[in-house]
Amino acid sequence: MSKIKKLNGFTLLEVMVALAVLALTTTAVFTGIRTYAQNLSYVKQRTLASWIAANEMTRLRIERQWPKIGRLKNDVEYAGVEWDVVMDVSATDVDALRRIDVAVSLIGETGRDSQAVLTTAGFIGKPNDKQLPVKTWVRSQD
Repeated sequence: MSKIKKLNGFTLLEVMVALAVLALTTTAVFTGIRTYAQNLSYVKQRTLASWIAANEMTRLRIERQWPKIGRLKNDVEYAGVEWDVVMDVSATDVDALRRIDVAVSLIGETGRDSQAVLTTAGFIGKPNDKQLPVKTWVRSQD
């Protein structure tokens, strides 16, 4: 009788199990990367939208105009992107105070996005009739 020489190597079953484990691991890694990239984009959009909302509220305060009750709309370009800003002005129990609900959404290639990236609320007081003295913040170069 002849002796069969035993070869040291992997069986087909072992190779297939290793490939299955590798496929599952690779899928999990790529899913994690995709989720991270989506969340990063979302956080960037929310951050920019919060800055836009704060800028619009500040603009109302600087203009020192008492906003009428109703809806104000404005398109803004910020960070190279078009944004839609909708401000709903409503009365409060205090006559000299108005509530402003600000909704900021993206204007994409397909038009206006119906879902706001950020909604926030703020209050603005009625401007005084007295004009405050304006001081320059930058020294004259003279």
